[in-house]
Amino acid sequence: MSVLSRRRWSGMPTCTGELTGIPRFPAPGVVERDFLLAPGATVALAGVVLPFKNLLLTVDYTQGSHYWDVWNYWLPDDPQAWVRLLGDPKTFGPSEAAALLNAVKAVTFAPASEALVRDLAARGGKALQAAKQAIPNIWDKVSGHLVWLDRLRTVNFLRMHGARASDAAELVRHQPPGLVWRLQADPYHLAGLPRARFGVLDGIASAVGYVNPPRRRMAYVLCEIADAIYGSGHTRVRRALLEKKLASAFRLSPQQAQQEVQGVLLAGAASKLLMVSPSGLTVTYDDLYWAEWHAAQRVKALWSAVPAGSRVPAHVRAAAAARHNLDRFQRQALDTALDRGISVVTGGPGCGKTHTIAALVDACRAAGLRVEVAATTGKAARNLARHGITAATVHKLLGLRPKAHGLECPYRHHSNPFPCDVLIVDESSMLDAYVFEHIVYSVADGTNVVLVGDADQLPPVGPGHPFADTLREMRAAGKGYAVLRQNHRQGPGSAIPGIAAHILAGTLTPQHLLNCPDVTVHTVPPGVTPQQLGRALAAIVQGLAKNGHSVLVLHPLRDEVDRLNRVIQGAVNPGRGRAASWPFRVGDPVIQNVNEYEAPLAGGQGVAAVMNGEVGTVVSARPDAFGNLGTVEVDFGPGRLVEYSGPAIDASLALAYVLTVHKCQGSEADVAVVVILSNMRMPPVGRQRRGSFAWNRPLLYTAFTRARRHVVVVTDDPAAAAAAARRGGPRRWTRYGGWVSGVFV
Repeated sequence: MSVLSRRRWSGMPTCTGELTGIPRFPAPGVVERDFLLAPGATVALAGVVLPFKNLLLTVDYTQGSHYWDVWNYWLPDDPQAWVRLLGDPKTFGPSEAAALLNAVKAVTFAPASEALVRDLAARGGKALQAAKQAIPNIWDKVSGHLVWLDRLRTVNFLRMHGARASDAAELVRHQPPGLVWRLQADPYHLAGLPRARFGVLDGIASAVGYVNPPRRRMAYVLCEIADAIYGSGHTRVRRALLEKKLASAFRLSPQQAQQEVQGVLLAGAASKLLMVSPSGLTVTYDDLYWAEWHAAQRVKALWSAVPAGSRVPAHVRAAAAARHNLDRFQRQALDTALDRGISVVTGGPGCGKTHTIAALVDACRAAGLRVEVAATTGKAARNLARHGITAATVHKLLGLRPKAHGLECPYRHHSNPFPCDVLIVDESSMLDAYVFEHIVYSVADGTNVVLVGDADQLPPVGPGHPFADTLREMRAAGKGYAVLRQNHRQGPGSAIPGIAAHILAGTLTPQHLLNCPDVTVHTVPPGVTPQQLGRALAAIVQGLAKNGHSVLVLHPLRDEVDRLNRVIQGAVNPGRGRAASWPFRVGDPVIQNVNEYEAPLAGGQGVAAVMNGEVGTVVSARPDAFGNLGTVEVDFGPGRLVEYSGPAIDASLALAYVLTVHKCQGSEADVAVVVILSNMRMPPVGRQRRGSFAWNRPLLYTAFTRARRHVVVVTDDPAAAAAAARRGGPRRWTRYGGWVSGVFV
């Protein structure tokens, strides 16, 4: 298949048959040149002709290193390679590829569609009709790969100026090609978007010599608003705080800062980007304001309507509860969910939330009601399927599409509601304000909306916390919610629920950990290096695996997780020969990073769904024509041996020896290994010199409750875990909570 390869060559490049050559990336110390090549053109370095037939070639020269990095996008020149390209299920499929191969066995392929079509036409034959129609579409696919190449280069550009890899990838994902040129013209072009850090944009401005003080100050304010909303999860930002930060950052007087912020807010309101509250004291994004307002109005309507679930007779409810052996708390939850237009079912891990969902589905279907089950993540949907409950992600069920700010739902809305009587949403604590709006706005009055989740776990990644806000108001009214209190996961003698209770109460002490029979404290020296920590974790994991235990290793910081994964991989699975340089090797555990509903199975056996957060094992890794990693096969369970190739490898997979706590939500294992070091700090925000301690109460609670049997705490100071339990999760400032206050009476 088409491959993007990277090679280092010494010397200066020369090109024959060049169609275009465009200098780009005027960053300090880097010279870049793109060569779009005509068929048959060559590129030579130090007099050596590169062995490529090129469509696009990019060379980067870094001063001081004396070498060129050559990024080459090539098209294959042998029939079998073309068949692999055409046989990708996302293009035309193996049958058309085989017909193409049989028709053109003796043809020498050229990387030009006109020549290939001419050769095919000369062969004639009925089998070529589909192939002729397919040829132009090959170039559509190639152009798609070139868009990916543009995004890759843009990500590298952003990272070169200090952006984190995850932030850069997210920024580029929703931008059209050519972002680098737009950033060169206006380095603050991305200000106000999620994950657009002011320091990164300011670095680009310095590199390209862009000087525009008013634009710089405006970008600072927009980035502060974006960080408060998408970084801290608030849905409203205090205007006075923006003025204070701007005055401090640029040494302005309070009056000057007030005028600058006023100008930004007026411009944002005129462009429908920002919305200032009627009081003028807070600001938010325009679409986020209306998302919370619409959600509050729909919640009021659902609560006041007569729900369809109220028609389920008492004997049907009792029969479903008996079949599923519900405890008394689960029976109360069943009745609450059916009798209220909108309800919340909450409980800790192992309290039977999934079991309650199964009984609720059973009762609704027995009464002839249309019931749908959705989950906030693909992994949660897969977990429901393992319990016999058919579920889809909220995004797939409602047809949600991402946009620069929030989501759009072009198919479902209050005037064209989703056809169901009961909608159950699992892992609802992960719902942000945007998704929640579309859920309640996509169902008709009289529909039962049941929100199931654990309010004590981590808040959603996006802005708002509608699950917690709704539960808080229902608790104040004493109606509409049910709490599951009986633990079914750990055995009756397990001490883990007690430790979790201490964490939630903020009363955890080092003695609780040291004296608990189900917790082992593994001490590492202060100031332990990532290499030392990685080797220690590798030894712990290998020892537990030998005893047949499933293990989750959990860490709060995403960047450190990437580093530890590499260290552990090198210790337990170093690879041999050229595989030692590959990012994924046979035997590595890997995690899926995106929802893929039609991932190609190995051997062309069809497609399968692989959801974000699912963990599998690499069972095959093969090189491409240049010796780089070209194809990976991952086993995600029976019937799901999935093949990844080319760009899909890095885009879809990551090592999973260590996971972030956020990624492990909804997962469980026999043993949870939790890494808590006293020097763990979040990245500094704004002008902070030092970030805050990485662990807090929701993170610690979520990490400990992933364990079925045992928790191993890897720490340099047992008091650090106790200190984390005393740090409550940061409060989120929202409007939705105030708008639904007093509704549930």
